[in-house]
Amino acid sequence: MKKIVVAGGSGFIGEPLVRRFVARSDDVAVLTRNPSSVHAGRAVAWNPPSEDAWVEEVAGADVVINLAGENVGGGRWTETRKKRVMESRVAATSALVSAMSQKPDKNRTLISASAIGFYGDRGDELIDESSAPGTGFLTDVTRRWEELARTADPFARVVILRFGIVLATNGGALAKLLLPFRLGAGGPMGNGRQWMSWIDREDVLRMIEWSVDHDSARGIYNVTAPPPSPTAASPASWVTSSTAHPSSPHPPSLSAWPWDRKWPTRCSSAGSASSRNAPPRKASNSHIPSWKEH
Repeated sequence: MKKIVVAGGSGFIGEPLVRRFVARSDDVAVLTRNPSSVHAGRAVAWNPPSEDAWVEEVAGADVVINLAGENVGGGRWTETRKKRVMESRVAATSALVSAMSQKPDKNRTLISASAIGFYGDRGDELIDESSAPGTGFLTDVTRRWEELARTADPFARVVILRFGIVLATNGGALAKLLLPFRLGAGGPMGNGRQWMSWIDREDVLRMIEWSVDHDSARGIYNVTAPPPSPTAASPASWVTSSTAHPSSPHPPSLSAWPWDRKWPTRCSSAGSASSRNAPPRKASNSHIPSWKEH
């Protein structure tokens, strides 16, 4: 049995992850600003940088999983919201690393979320975990997020997971795409030639669990499905099975989805027209059980 602390454990990825670890009899503490929102695991109040009982929970944990941060795809990218996206990740990650440093001799693991937004818009370029960062707001956020996580290297095994677009039938990017398809107006995003690296939420949970259980897991992993899909096919294939209405043939109203580029304040992780062909090279080479070809 492992003692696991999850920051961001009541969200789209966090809650099913906590349930997964509880089901295998791990002791799971969920750090949260709203204890009433926690439905699995032990709720532990936290409000970094303020210190309280959560510090001892983190310092004594075998595994710390950092999923905390303002939802990137939750609304317009106003300057105020972009500031919250950045500062929420900086505050949470800094606080977790600081708490772990209080017991530097403990054998522990830090698993910290990131995103393939790190790579920016790369066209048809094939990118892997060794590729250089791109440019733009998401790149700035993920670079800072990862830099802070890596400051735990002296006293933790650090694993950084760069998530692709995470899909599930009850939330995430898929939920944002369902409405136009239900109205019979679904079609390719942008010009349909961008690469979209996506991942089923169940595979995200499997990857995190594998990272917890295998000491060989270290460094950066792209968490995406092999192979990535061109956006001409991806949205339709994601949602056709979830709606009674098939996609319509490239309707002008939605083929104009590159409005994400034209008006960056409307960008989100679900609707971005950026192209990222980022297969999971390290995960595939690690022979993770049940890593699925979709």
